[in-house]
Amino acid sequence: MVETLTPEDLAILALESSTIACHTCKVVVIDDGEDVPTLGDVRAYIEARLPRVVRLCQCLSMAPTPCWSDPQPVDIGDHVRLARSGEDLAAVVGEAMGGRLDRSRPLWDLQVVPNAGTGQWALVWRVHHALADGMTMMRWASQLLWDEPPDPPKRRSTATSPPPPSRSRKAAAAARTALSLGRELRPVRRAGAFDGHV
Repeated sequence: MVETLTPEDLAILALESSTIACHTCKVVVIDDGEDVPTLGDVRAYIEARLPRVVRLCQCLSMAPTPCWSDPQPVDIGDHVRLARSGEDLAAVVGEAMGGRLDRSRPLWDLQVVPNAGTGQWALVWRVHHALADGMTMMRWASQLLWDEPPDPPKRRSTATSPPPPSRSRKAAAAARTALSLGRELRPVRRAGAFDGHV
C-alpha cells in the first residue's frame, strides 16, 4: 500500500544539500577474519530476510504527491556490494558517508569489507534518514543481519542446586549480535559498531 510521507520525512528531505547527505551509517566489525562469507552468501542471506523489513523494499516517489511506493522486488546486487579492493575500512566509511543514495531505488545500501583489520571483516550499512533513524536501524539490524540466539535448554532443578544466574542486559545485548549469514557454520561474533550521521 502506498504511504504518504510524514511531515518529518519531508523535513528531512528538505535538509538535503550539496553538503548534507541525510543518511545514517552503521559499521559492524566482525572479529572472525578467517571465516569471511562470500558476497553471494551475504546477498542471499539479506535477500531472504528483506520481507521482514518492508520499508527497505519501498522507493521514494515525489509525484504526484510525496509517498513511499508499494513494496517491490529489490535487485540485491544494486544494494549489497563488495567494497573496492585495496581500500581499508576508514576509506570505505569515508566514501559511504560522503556519497549519496540513489533515489530511483530503495534508500539503503550495504558494503562488505573483507579486510577490516587483523582477523576482522565488516559491514558498512547506509540508510536514508527519511527511511529510518538510528534506533530504527538497530531494530532492523536484528531482523536483517543477525539472529537472536536460541534459549539454552532448561535444566531440571534440584533442591540442592542454586538458581541459575540471570543474564544481565549487557550480556543479552551481546548475545543478540551473533551474525550467522544463513550458513550452517557457527555464528560469528560482532566485535564492535560505529554509528555515523551526515
